[in-house]
Amino acid sequence: MPRILPRLRKVIIEGKESRTDTLWPRRTNRKKSLYKPIPPRPTFKVSDYKESILLTPGNPVTNSRDYVRHKTIPPRLRLQRHVVPSSPMNDLPREMTKEERKWWADPYLRMIGSPLRKCTLTDRYLPSDFLIRLAPMKISKALQDSNSKLNKTTRMLVPDGLEHPRFKARKSGKAGYVLCWKDAIAQMLERKSYRQILPKVPVHSLLISQTEHLLRVRILQEFALLSERLQSNPRTAYSPMVLRRLTRTEWESVKASGTVAWPDAVAIIVMPPLNRDPLTKKRPDPSMYPPPADILADCAGPSKHPISTTYPVQGDGATPPNTPQLEVPIYNGVPLLPNPGQRAALHQSLTSILHSETRRPSRSGELDGITAEDKSSHAFLLVSNAETSKRADVAAVARALWRFRMFHGAGWEAGNMDHWVTKESKKRRTA
Repeated sequence: MPRILPRLRKVIIEGKESRTDTLWPRRTNRKKSLYKPIPPRPTFKVSDYKESILLTPGNPVTNSRDYVRHKTIPPRLRLQRHVVPSSPMNDLPREMTKEERKWWADPYLRMIGSPLRKCTLTDRYLPSDFLIRLAPMKISKALQDSNSKLNKTTRMLVPDGLEHPRFKARKSGKAGYVLCWKDAIAQMLERKSYRQILPKVPVHSLLISQTEHLLRVRILQEFALLSERLQSNPRTAYSPMVLRRLTRTEWESVKASGTVAWPDAVAIIVMPPLNRDPLTKKRPDPSMYPPPADILADCAGPSKHPISTTYPVQGDGATPPNTPQLEVPIYNGVPLLPNPGQRAALHQSLTSILHSETRRPSRSGELDGITAEDKSSHAFLLVSNAETSKRADVAAVARALWRFRMFHGAGWEAGNMDHWVTKESKKRRTA
């Protein structure tokens, strides 16, 4: 200690110039690859060994770790120029092939490929994208002071991990899962199956409304990230468009035929511009997080129009007859986002994406078959394929939209919940 103090005093007196010359090494978190070639399959026949198998060098008994299989590093969409491989001889980083990019651009394959988790209501293992994560969280002191019933409670079970990690990361390690369906959450609250996570942690009465709000926020966050990504990676003359407006002729053709003519489409969003306030003559300000009073007002009554419908894709003559027909969801922006501030935020993101996509129009005055004289409709076409995945992750936006659609019962068998409940869980609840 006496030796360090004189040197520290000298550095402080000399000022900032002496301190800026020192470059401290930064700690980098790089994924370590455990992959290595596996030796040939060993034999355990006595006749194949002149002496005991334990005395043979590299035998599978004393060197069992050499026969453990490890996965390789997953491929990346693009490789950086200066990539330092973790294991140069065994596992080199590589880019995705065209077929792998096609799989990555499919939102439904991404959802099916998510990690498996167990539902606390049905005792079934499902992909995590089909579930809602519930975790115990500490309650703020302001909320405890406003509600006298919560003075003795420091934690409650709330949805966790629904927002994008860039905006809000997960805060709890221990958690449970339930189907991404508001009727399933209502049955979980009625049966009190959430006690499997932590027996003494209560659940508040606005859990369904809170989950619905966070799913809406995730949609806005994904669109905001998509807009930011496309601004840094603008469209060239040869790259396909990620988002564009449908013309009035195309939109009327879709509604009249009941089919979609674009096989790479993952969603069609009908989002008209917001009207001005008759008193202030201003449009609503964009807001991802409206006040709690506005959230409760939006969730108070059911919407007159459906949130989404699905239209099949027009098939070609080369498609086999027994092949399942693809369907494209069409989302109605008003029931999807009843809050004006959230609709303004989504419309702002869509407009920003369109500005990035149409920054370089073609020379002939047309853009992907749309003439300049034809007027645009309020329908936005979202496309995801192997080529668009090089520019941005459009499948993440389609996943967020589809999860909100699932939350309102699309895809689940309404009224047949007993089919999902196992016999063991029924016996445990009735005991």
